[in-house]
Amino acid sequence: MATFQTRVQAGKVLGRQLARRLDLHDPVVYGLPRGGVVVANEVAEALNTPLDVVISRKIGAPGNPEYAIAAIDQDGNLTTPFAESPHSSSLLTKAIKRGAQLELAEARRRDRTYHARHGAIDPAGREVILVDDGIATGLTMDAAIRYMRRHGARRIIVAVPVASIEAIRSLQSLADKVFVLYAPSGFRAVSQHYDDFDQVNDSEVLRVLNAAE
Repeated sequence: MATFQTRVQAGKVLGRQLARRLDLHDPVVYGLPRGGVVVANEVAEALNTPLDVVISRKIGAPGNPEYAIAAIDQDGNLTTPFAESPHSSSLLTKAIKRGAQLELAEARRRDRTYHARHGAIDPAGREVILVDDGIATGLTMDAAIRYMRRHGARRIIVAVPVASIEAIRSLQSLADKVFVLYAPSGFRAVSQHYDDFDQVNDSEVLRVLNAAE
């Protein structure tokens, strides 16, 4: 049996636990599109805080696009554990460069789409909570954290319903706090921990953002 029924249910539980267990000071909740925005909306409602999005895009491995080898944010900054390795293959390097071009274009398209009606909330000097529906490798969340640091966030909290133990360890050195409801051993995929893990489209993200205004 899955840990959570839906993203909405997971977000409600996450929001309640954050409210009970953390000392928060006028935070802003940022969801990672697309699925993370649904979870983030419930967190923002529970905490009575503003909701926005931060966009970072996964770059998949050659032949296995679901496995992240890098991530890029909407400013074009690349995060990858392979970039400076002397053992990086030319195939891997080319895949990252090619993927970076495609995913940056998509990140910027989403930024324009999601902020067409309301402007982005400036994180400078703010306490921010970064929310996704789960974390596997941690690279997209890594990129989101670095984006927030560059844009002046005062305190960064990562909050997700489920994450791999390896990802939690890697993110703890980047964020001020990593808050995870469930960190199973033998983690394989975020989707395995939801009964309903249907794809979320742009229309649903916009509906959530517009309703949260």
